[in-house]
Amino acid sequence: MERLDKCNRVELLKDTNARLGQFFTRFEGRAVSGSDQEVEALRQLERLLQRAGALLHTDLKRAAGADLLSEVDHYRQNLLRLRAQLDAMQSSTLEARERLISRDKHLQSLRDWCAATRSTRAATS
Repeated sequence: MERLDKCNRVELLKDTNARLGQFFTRFEGRAVSGSDQEVEALRQLERLLQRAGALLHTDLKRAAGADLLSEVDHYRQNLLRLRAQLDAMQSSTLEARERLISRDKHLQSLRDWCAATRSTRAATS
C-alpha cells in the first residue's frame, strides 16, 4: 500500500511539473494582455499549486524515494522559475497599465479639444 502511495505522489508531482512546463511554454517571455485565456491559465495554475502543496504537507521524508525526491527537486526549480515568470508578468502588466493611463489622458485631451472646437465653430456661425 505504501508503495502505491509513493507511486501516486511521484505521478502527481510529474503531472504538476509537466503542467508547469506547459504554462511556461505558453506564457514565458510574453507580454500580459489580460485575456480570458491568461486569467483561466492562472486559475488552473493556482489549483495545481494548491494540489501539490497539499501533497507536500504530508510526511515526505517517511515516504521519500529517489523518484519522489527527484520530482520534488524539479518542482522546486519550477517554483523558482514561476516566481521569475510572475514577476515578469507583473512588470508587463504595470507597463500596460501605464500605457493605458497615458492613452486615456491623450483621448481626454482630444475630447476636450473637439468640444472646444465645436463651441468655437458654433459661436462663430
